[in-house]
Amino acid sequence: MTTTKSDRVVNVILSGIGFMNRIREVTPPNGAPYLACEMNLQHGVGKNTEDVRLNCNVKGSRANQIIRKHFTDASGTVTTPKAPVKATVTCGGLKADTFVYKQGRRKGETGVSLRSSLLTIQWLKIGNEIVELESDGDHGDRTENATSQPAQPSTDGKPAFAEMRDEYKRNGCIALSKDHPEFEERKEFLRDNDFRWDRKKSVWVKKHQADDLSAPQEQSAAPAGPRTQRPGELYVGGHISF
Repeated sequence: MTTTKSDRVVNVILSGIGFMNRIREVTPPNGAPYLACEMNLQHGVGKNTEDVRLNCNVKGSRANQIIRKHFTDASGTVTTPKAPVKATVTCGGLKADTFVYKQGRRKGETGVSLRSSLLTIQWLKIGNEIVELESDGDHGDRTENATSQPAQPSTDGKPAFAEMRDEYKRNGCIALSKDHPEFEERKEFLRDNDFRWDRKKSVWVKKHQADDLSAPQEQSAAPAGPRTQRPGELYVGGHISF
């Protein structure tokens, strides 16, 4: 089959991590209800980040399922929880709208609002709890956006940091450069899994480890108590047990 220019589908795809606000269901005067939210995606390096604010309509079927499951209150209303919501998402169809400020210090000035479609949610954290996203029923989103999935969390909610686990298994510690494109996500992930920064060695180690790191073979040979976490253990629940 010959593909012509008129057959080609092009899109602007955004993948990033940020805070999700104003989660709600919109009922237009004419048309079917739909879910919407505001994404403040983080952009920058280390602590020097800025927010890119997107007003999103939730288009992905799996994303719709996730939002309805985790953000519906007792009355059946989709709403934003009091705890902060952080997510890794993929958005598409970026558009810009202009508007005029009607009040405040910028009254009368023209502003710009960015709109997009929320296609997928790969990772979700509500307050201090990482939500385990079930994998069943997400085939549609993965088919539509197979080339646009970001690398850090996988579509079933389990962080795709296998190389970090392998590094800890080999060395008994994890070296994470501030220049890494996923530095903030990985740093937060390590903290959630009881790691701390060792200033002397410039590496991340488990909190129960001494500052002078032992060799990997000495660590693996140490007697393990009933609650000792061992290097290389598999993903369990909302965390990876290293």
